[in-house]
Order: sequence, then structure tokens, then C-alpha cells
Amino acid sequence: MKEFREWLKRSAGLGDRSAKDVASRLRRASRLVKVDSAMDTEDVLHKMAKHPEFKALSATVRSQLRRAVKLHRDFAARK
Repeated sequence: MKEFREWLKRSAGLGDRSAKDVASRLRRASRLVKVDSAMDTEDVLHKMAKHPEFKALSATVRSQLRRAVKLHRDFAARK
């Protein structure tokens, strides 16, 4: 996770606090669905959208979780 945070600061231009928040949101998303690197990003997001806990979250939080998943996928693709 530390490598991901460093990538967010370097490549995505996020500050330390924002990078830490994105990493936290990714962990939260991972508790809802398995963020599997073999799965397509859209499949992961679709699976997450069907989860009852995800549906209960506010629109803002849902958006933040989707963004964290997408950023992590970008990070994994560049490794």
C-alpha cells in the first residue's frame, strides 16, 4: 500500500493526506469485493455496485470508492 501511496503522490499529483485517503478508500472497497487484478475494472465496479453495503453509502462516498479502484488499476497496469 505504501508503494501505491507514493505512486499517487508522484503520478497523480496528490498530496500526502489525499494519497492516504485514497488508499483508505481502496481498503474499504476491498472489504466489499475482491479487487482482483485478473478482473476487468468495469467488472469490479459492477460487482461493487450490486453490493448492499455499497448501495447504502452516500453518492459522494460511492464515487470516492470507484475512483480509488480505478486509480489502483492504473497503478497496477503501470507496474
